[in-house]
Amino acid sequence: KYWILAFFLFGALLGSLQTGWLDPIPLLSRSFALVVWPLLDLVTRPVLAFFGAAPIFPSGTPGFAGAWLMGLLFLALLAASAWVPRFFCRYLCPLGALLGLLSRWAPFRIRRVVERCVDCRSCVPACQGGADPDQEVRAAECMVCMNCLSPCPTGCLSFGPARGEDPVKAGPDPGRRGLVLGALAGLVAAPLARLSGSRGPSFGTKLIRPPGSVQEDAFLERCLKCGQCMRVCPTGVLQPAWAEAGPEGVWTPVLDMCKGYCDPECVACGQVCPTGAIRKLTPAQKSGRAPWLGVKAPVTIGTAFVDTTRCIPWALDTACLVCQEVCPVSPKAILTHQVVNSQGKKIGRPWVDPTRCIGCGICEHECPVVDLRAIRVTPVGERRSRGFGKGKDRSFLFPEGK
Repeated sequence: KYWILAFFLFGALLGSLQTGWLDPIPLLSRSFALVVWPLLDLVTRPVLAFFGAAPIFPSGTPGFAGAWLMGLLFLALLAASAWVPRFFCRYLCPLGALLGLLSRWAPFRIRRVVERCVDCRSCVPACQGGADPDQEVRAAECMVCMNCLSPCPTGCLSFGPARGEDPVKAGPDPGRRGLVLGALAGLVAAPLARLSGSRGPSFGTKLIRPPGSVQEDAFLERCLKCGQCMRVCPTGVLQPAWAEAGPEGVWTPVLDMCKGYCDPECVACGQVCPTGAIRKLTPAQKSGRAPWLGVKAPVTIGTAFVDTTRCIPWALDTACLVCQEVCPVSPKAILTHQVVNSQGKKIGRPWVDPTRCIGCGICEHECPVVDLRAIRVTPVGERRSRGFGKGKDRSFLFPEGK
């Protein structure tokens, strides 16, 4: 775990925050938000419905991309902990490694009086951290649970101020070679991860971040991958990223409009974000009724584009106006060209007005072309990024002088 800590710390020096992978709080939060609670909802929903009680998720059991893998990892850690007490804390946890290093200067610790010890080893089964209380107490592994004190028949173990003569291993011995290798791996892995280009203005078409998100480089430096934003999303549009954001962005939140859409009045994700990767918004600020960051305009997270090779009115010469009907913007961001089709009927062919579109994705979610949607949202025009818009007119989408 000390090698893992060195890897994460030196990667963080280069601005790559990856501690959320194994930090115990984000790990537990993510596992419950994306695996445990949805699984409980799926299992208990019929029972609760039978008794007339509300389910855990009233809008339906959410499904998250890769939840099966997260569930397997969580179960593997639980199984390992059942086999070896506190397996995660003792062998993997970077926070435990950091606390172990700081234990060298702990003012209080478990103390052992060697003259009183009869080597009965009654304290060993009670120890939860592998601190070896029957020998030289390993302070770096001691959790100060004090479970070892009561089984001791002679009272040779006690808790008190640290003393120099105590038989205690004050600090861990992670090994210099391992620490150096971990540090070098962190220094190399951070720039290698950025070769995907996920931090630049040319990132992928599916990298749509939640409303209120900071710029991509700052987002990756702040997001802990805790999954809380995905847990509270009422439509299920927020999903854990895999390849969309490159290696640094795995398990960070992205919007998948096939799973749901971003409700124009919902600001739940920003309210629960613990690090400010998603900034807090009010519904008025999100919709443009109140200024945000000095601009009184809707918070745009992308722009919808019509694929004329798949759109029913364009490709099949048949009437369809689903996207225009569900567009929540007033006036509508989706307009139509009125044409006469091959059967002599007047139909409308949709097109998107980029000055009105906010990228909410309702049009994509409701599109009847269900495999590859005929209208799709990309991050073009998002307000969070430099060079991706100039105020509320979004003139970046138009050639200069036109």
